[in-house]
Amino acid sequence: MAQAAGIEPQNGRYPLLEHWLKRRPAPEMVAAWRDYIKQLRERMAAADLETLRREILDRAGKVARASGGLLGFGERVSPAEQAVLTQLEQAFA
Repeated sequence: MAQAAGIEPQNGRYPLLEHWLKRRPAPEMVAAWRDYIKQLRERMAAADLETLRREILDRAGKVARASGGLLGFGERVSPAEQAVLTQLEQAFA
């Protein structure tokens, strides 16, 4: 999934992704991301913002489903993951 998003092991974004997969981003990072999305809402065309929202929520949902279930079957989203997905959605509202 990282490669599909253009994040390759040899580029500078991959170590950050690995870090976040091992350790949840700090609350300050999440708050900064919400502020960033707020600024985008004020500056981006509605259609472009909707495309970004769909892409982010789709990728986040795929990650949440892939990490759930038993041996990859069932694709369950945990309550904690669902809470994060809801927060992502609310950032775009």
